[in-house]
Amino acid sequence: MITFAAAMKSCPLIAILRGMRPDESLDVGGALVGAGFTMIEVPLNSPEALESITLLAREFGSRALIGGGTVLTPEAAGASGFGLGSGLYKPGAKATDVGRAARAFKTAFEALD
Repeated sequence: MITFAAAMKSCPLIAILRGMRPDESLDVGGALVGAGFTMIEVPLNSPEALESITLLAREFGSRALIGGGTVLTPEAAGASGFGLGSGLYKPGAKATDVGRAARAFKTAFEALD
């Protein structure tokens, strides 16, 4: 898995895929990773966002950070173990939100073992 520092050094841009459907995710992700993008965000208000995040993470997770954006509630942070994504992004994040998200990810990744 690529680190945030390595991703930023390689390409300091985040591709935000608002409105993308799961059936489009692998083609779009492949084009972005092929073009050198190392960070991809799927906003949670996109159609079936968690499915897209999971598909992208399985296919490109070793070469790019894949995460969810527009995380507005703690429930959204923990939804379905948050796919296999490597991060989540919330406008105006507070420390309590970050703590909840960290616990949700810890639980999700422990479930993968």
